[in-house]
Amino acid sequence: MNFTAGILAGPLCYLISVKSVLLIGSCANVIGMVGASFAPTLAWMSFTLGFVHGMGGGFIRTMLQVFLSTNYRKRIGMAHGLMFAGAASSSFVFPSVLLSLRKAFSTRGSMLILGAILLHLIPLCMLIKHQNRDDRSKQAPNDGSIQTTEELTKSETSSRPCFRIAKDAGKILCTPTFYVIVISWLIVVYTIELFFMTIVDFAMDRGLSAENVVTLLAGYAVTDLCGRILLPVAADNQYVRTSTLMAVNYFFLGSSVLALPEVWSYATLLFTGALAALFMGCGLAMHGVLMAKYIGTERLPLSYGIAGLLSGPMVFLKPVVIGYYRDNIGSYNNLYRLLGGLLLCLCAPWSATTLWECHQDRKRKLQQQHLYSSCKTQEPPEKLAIPSRDMTGDC
Repeated sequence: MNFTAGILAGPLCYLISVKSVLLIGSCANVIGMVGASFAPTLAWMSFTLGFVHGMGGGFIRTMLQVFLSTNYRKRIGMAHGLMFAGAASSSFVFPSVLLSLRKAFSTRGSMLILGAILLHLIPLCMLIKHQNRDDRSKQAPNDGSIQTTEELTKSETSSRPCFRIAKDAGKILCTPTFYVIVISWLIVVYTIELFFMTIVDFAMDRGLSAENVVTLLAGYAVTDLCGRILLPVAADNQYVRTSTLMAVNYFFLGSSVLALPEVWSYATLLFTGALAALFMGCGLAMHGVLMAKYIGTERLPLSYGIAGLLSGPMVFLKPVVIGYYRDNIGSYNNLYRLLGGLLLCLCAPWSATTLWECHQDRKRKLQQQHLYSSCKTQEPPEKLAIPSRDMTGDC
């Protein structure tokens, strides 16, 4: 539910503010965790911890990306990287904290304490100041022009949420790059989830001990954190195009995932997995940057909703995929080969996007040079001779 909550969060932004959606997500996040601590059955646990808590977390995740994309345009990559760095940083502390809480207060008590900690989300969300599109339109300067009845009727109709949603949805669905972004995001999410869910069993099958596997995960967390924070800065500082960064990122990510079935020692598994985690972090953090650049900040909430609607069914198939390769095939080698091949296929559309952007930039520069040269060669108009008039002669 964390990745598909945008289906509801996006359209809600057309009815209420982003801040209100954040508060709803925070309350749902807390209620789901606290309710799970009193769960008498597995169905209750699935509803509270799985649906309510996951939906609240998805609301927060989606709306934070909208907020960062709108308010941190110059450092949008670093802003998204720092947001996603929280999840990677928690892997250094949270497992030991959760284990200590479970030993001291049992599982139910630990969930209740975590729910109390999550209560801090509500005042934090209240501190966020976000200017909605309606507020910006109200602050538009009045030039003194008078609107006709037809223009007023058209503006009132277009300001209705249902018409705005339909209009923005049409523009989003007519953008080819949107589908490239959604497919890229889906494959990256699949790779991240399946990699960290299967790498422990994969390493154990390679003959590594439990102690070595723990150090592997720690090394992967470090490079994952670096990928989420450092690599997006290259696009912020315009060292490289965003599309070029994505093409290079998916090439190295796909190559490193493809190499996983061929490594057997601890050192090679550490290096290959750490390299894959580095580019996984970059791909995850750059998703919001790509949405803001190619879709536009005005349509961001709905774009996340449509992306969740298109990719939602595939997200729920992850347990089936893992079970198939583990139980029927007997190893994860072909799974990594499949993921690596899909990631390498993503290089093609992003490379095409880079070439198209270079062509557009070259065309724009030629037009500017032609305009400048035409203005430079144009002769200035001759001064009109204004005859002097003798005022005394008329008297």
